[in-house]
Amino acid sequence: MHSSASTSAASSIASTFSRLILPHSLKPENVLIGDDGYARITDFGLSRKLAGDERCRSFCGTPEYMAPEVVSQAEYTRVVDWWALGVFIFEMVTGRPPFLDENRSALYKSIQSTL
Repeated sequence: MHSSASTSAASSIASTFSRLILPHSLKPENVLIGDDGYARITDFGLSRKLAGDERCRSFCGTPEYMAPEVVSQAEYTRVVDWWALGVFIFEMVTGRPPFLDENRSALYKSIQSTL
């Protein structure tokens, strides 16, 4: 189930990218598995429609799933949602996200240390 769900989630992300949409909210709570076994990404409230190779600088998303570029408020592209997919898969396998701390500053430092 883990590999098929992660593969399906990756396919869903690729589909949103083909429409130039950055979901900004990939996490287990926002991925539903349909009766057909395919993942559906939900909650596009933070999503952004891009124009071509446009870059973002928004500081948004669930802290545990934010890419280092978002945390450091650098310009970024779709790579931040591929990062979130990696966090998503890590959590599916281990039962917890790789970066977890009740102290937000410590959490952000931990994520930024991966750069």
